[in-house]
Amino acid sequence: MVHVLSSSWRQGNELMKHTINLFQQDLIPEQPWLNFTRVLLGVIVVCAVLVAWKATVMFQVQGLQSQINVQRSALANEQQQLAQISEQLRAQQPSSELKAEVNRLETEVLMRQFLLAEFQRRGQIKQQDYAELLTDLAILHREGVWLTRIHQDRNRLNLHGHSVNASILPQWMQSFKTSTVLSERRFNMVELKRDSRDLLSFVLQGNAGDMGDFSLNSMPARDSENSNNGSDSNSQQRDIAEEVRAAQEENAIEREREQEKLEEALRKLESVSGGNR
Repeated sequence: MVHVLSSSWRQGNELMKHTINLFQQDLIPEQPWLNFTRVLLGVIVVCAVLVAWKATVMFQVQGLQSQINVQRSALANEQQQLAQISEQLRAQQPSSELKAEVNRLETEVLMRQFLLAEFQRRGQIKQQDYAELLTDLAILHREGVWLTRIHQDRNRLNLHGHSVNASILPQWMQSFKTSTVLSERRFNMVELKRDSRDLLSFVLQGNAGDMGDFSLNSMPARDSENSNNGSDSNSQQRDIAEEVRAAQEENAIEREREQEKLEEALRKLESVSGGNR
């Protein structure tokens, strides 16, 4: 049987060798590239891509929506906490009586600060005026004239003293014109008398600024003209220096008292503020 098939195949081969193809190649119809199968396959691929893209977008939207919900929940919690804090603040507001007390203390502190500054300013003015006055009197000192008291009565400055010779007083008063402090005052001799020790006692009166009361201790008189020498001048200057130091110490003590009062008022204010907190 195998032999029969092999012989048949040989016969067919020989027959084909004698066949002539008369059909031209250009007459064969061309097969189109874009056929139904390919179009259908392309549509399926595009639909699959669109479905995948839509699924991705929806997944992202769901993630964003969950984040938005979380943020909204956090915002709602914060708003609730803010409302609670606002209620607590309104509940802790100080009463009208406490506010009035705080305002009163603040006003008192301001007034004390103003008074303290004014006291310091006046103390500086007084010290400066005293220093200038005593300096000018020391410069204008003359032999035979010495002061026993300097007194400020309102707007008048009184100079009390002694002299061994009446002719020295006019010359001494004329020298006041060279003084920056005494030249602003017009002095008059309101008292001139001779005591039992043959010494002239005088009182000069003139206009003055705001210097307050300032007196010197009376100095013992000497029996002769030699007692009015440098020892009297030195003793007078020492007394003047002591009075200046006493006035400065008094001003310092007054400023310390005012400072203590101010600190006490500040402590009260701080205690009230701490209670409010």
